[in-house]
Amino acid sequence: MRNFKVLVIAHCLKQNKVAKWGEVVSESQLTSPADELVSAGFIEEVFESKEVVDKQEQIIADEIEVKSEEVVKEVLPKKAKK
Repeated sequence: MRNFKVLVIAHCLKQNKVAKWGEVVSESQLTSPADELVSAGFIEEVFESKEVVDKQEQIIADEIEVKSEEVVKEVLPKKAKK
């Protein structure tokens, strides 16, 4: 089943539910054909794979490590001149 991200402020779904901007909904929840909504600019298809998620987690971990090194440099006292 295909998933889509809402690009407008709000979009009406089946069973009188409303999806807000940025929410991801499945194709079965849409009231109109997905291709029509995509071409009109209301939604966009979301593709997510295991590799992409793993890479994002690795990038975040690398950023945390670099920032922690910067903090340590700031916290360590400078050598006093004699």
